[in-house]
Amino acid sequence: MLLPLLLPVLNALASAVEVKRPRGVSLTNHHFYEESKPFTCLDGSSTIAFEWVNDDYCDCQDGSDEPGTSACPNGRFHCTNAGYRPQYIPSSRVNDGVCDCCDATDEYNSGFVCENTCKEMGRKEREALAQMAEVAREGFQLKQVLIEEASKGREDKQRTLAELQEGKKSLEEQVETLRSVKEVAEKPEKEAKEIHQKKWEEQKAAEKAAREQARASDAFQELDDDGDGLVSVAELQTHVELDVDGDGTLSETEAQVRRGRRSQDGGAVMCQTVLSTSHVNPPGGVVLQSPAGKLRQGRGLTKFADSVSSGPQPTKTQFQCPQGTRTALGHQPPFPLLSSRWQ
Repeated sequence: MLLPLLLPVLNALASAVEVKRPRGVSLTNHHFYEESKPFTCLDGSSTIAFEWVNDDYCDCQDGSDEPGTSACPNGRFHCTNAGYRPQYIPSSRVNDGVCDCCDATDEYNSGFVCENTCKEMGRKEREALAQMAEVAREGFQLKQVLIEEASKGREDKQRTLAELQEGKKSLEEQVETLRSVKEVAEKPEKEAKEIHQKKWEEQKAAEKAAREQARASDAFQELDDDGDGLVSVAELQTHVELDVDGDGTLSETEAQVRRGRRSQDGGAVMCQTVLSTSHVNPPGGVVLQSPAGKLRQGRGLTKFADSVSSGPQPTKTQFQCPQGTRTALGHQPPFPLLSSRWQ
């Protein structure tokens, strides 16, 4: 704020204190130009008599001996511009009929009259500087206000954040407590559900076993054409769907092979053979064949009707079937299902 007020005073003092120096020389360089000494070019290229300074003839290569004339093409003329900013102009513009310095010092010998406008230009510049300073001051004040508001807003947000974090912690503790209560409350239900699931699975397994038992019984009934509880080779031969070689008939040999083959088609296996003999080695090997080769179905048992005619006497052979354990004498395992109905 004080700078615009001090500028006029400083300019007036500068005008009052005028240091003697050659025309076109700045105040900072005046000590290089002393009338009592020869002049040395500022670039040090040569030394000339002081009278040759501003004699309108260029003696120095840098043009420093002609600061106030246009003799040197590379010379510089200093405008004092009291009341405004000092400046340098090319010395070629000196006395060219155009006012380049606001104090008109560059046209001292051109015959062209220039008006000294430095004070007016200085006043306008000071007003512009004052306006800029006012804008800067207002901007600084606005910046301070924004900083204070931002600081206050940050504090408010930090306080809100702390409150939310505290609330979050409290809610998490409540959730954990409720989860524990939920687990305790659901434990009996979970145990009851597991028991129910186990019973349901057991019931499904029992129903499946019953269905398989019924299917096996129906299969046997289908094979036992005369309903005498026995399945003979002749009865097997009536089921041409068991034909092996594709000739449309089931021979006695094929019937014997079919009756002695173990099958697990579609899970509807009639029986699984579990050999338990004392004369057959190794266990699970072949047991002697009964000559008659007829299966008899009785009270939960199926056995060969006839005894073995020759060879070592076999012990009982057990067949693990869907409807229970069937026991038979002989080596042939039970027959497979004979109809696609049971496959």
